[in-house]
Amino acid sequence: MTIKEALKLHEDAPILLSFVLKKDKAFLFACPEKKLRIRKLRSLRILLKKRSLGWPVAYLTGHKEFYGLDFLVTPDVLIPRPETESLVDLVCAIFVRSQKSSAKILDIGTGSGCIIIALGNRLGDPKSIPDQSPGQGSGLRFFASDISKAALRVAQKNAKRHKVKITFKQGSLLLPWKNQRFDVIIANLPYGWRAWKNNTSAETKGLKFEPQNALFAKKQGLELIEKLFAQLSHLRGVRSSDRTTKQSYPKTVFVEFDPRQTLQIKKLAAKLLPEYKLNLFMDLAGKRRFASLTVF
Repeated sequence: MTIKEALKLHEDAPILLSFVLKKDKAFLFACPEKKLRIRKLRSLRILLKKRSLGWPVAYLTGHKEFYGLDFLVTPDVLIPRPETESLVDLVCAIFVRSQKSSAKILDIGTGSGCIIIALGNRLGDPKSIPDQSPGQGSGLRFFASDISKAALRVAQKNAKRHKVKITFKQGSLLLPWKNQRFDVIIANLPYGWRAWKNNTSAETKGLKFEPQNALFAKKQGLELIEKLFAQLSHLRGVRSSDRTTKQSYPKTVFVEFDPRQTLQIKKLAAKLLPEYKLNLFMDLAGKRRFASLTVF
């Protein structure tokens, strides 16, 4: 079978054949009459069979692009979503506006590490913050945690791959970080529920191949977000306007959620974190998907 014939086998054949041959797509279209070796054709057919069963392409190739970077992915981690790139933009914006060159940034539920690594890659570049002289970006320190050991192994490989220094810990939410203070916390936690459909992705059947504990949460998907807000509320000790009390919890918290959870997010923030100002932001599809909570 020639490359040209193989490309007609499936709409995703170009990606999978590039992976099998370890060649870019330009090569495939430049050499359409090249015959495939039996071993390569067999490997392609195996991948196409899995794809027809719903396996996500990212798990078949072991790679997924996010924020212009190539990330290693396995079935132990959620596949990075394009819409989450806007969350990285939101976090970067606060540093660009404030020209802040030193801060401790924590990513909770890091998975593949795509968010914190993308932040480290961009914010570690002095040109990303106006009027910042070379070397100032070194004042930014990056931290990440996940409840899954397997996910952390993937995240650590990605951090090494992209040369971003990150302190990793295993554990649930803020529990691994007792007595530590962070300036910014990002939490892209599981927010799906059993009747939930991913309303921003063209493909939904592939969800069954992703780690379920990284997708679904109780209380209509809000269990972990509510727990995080409760943990943050405990950091302040007592409700007080005292300046020293405020210093014990993060200045800004970012969360991602399903657009249909907007009202519940507002209620949880008002109930558990009344000192924080809540702002909602839209994704590229024009749907409310991100919240920032800032304390003054």
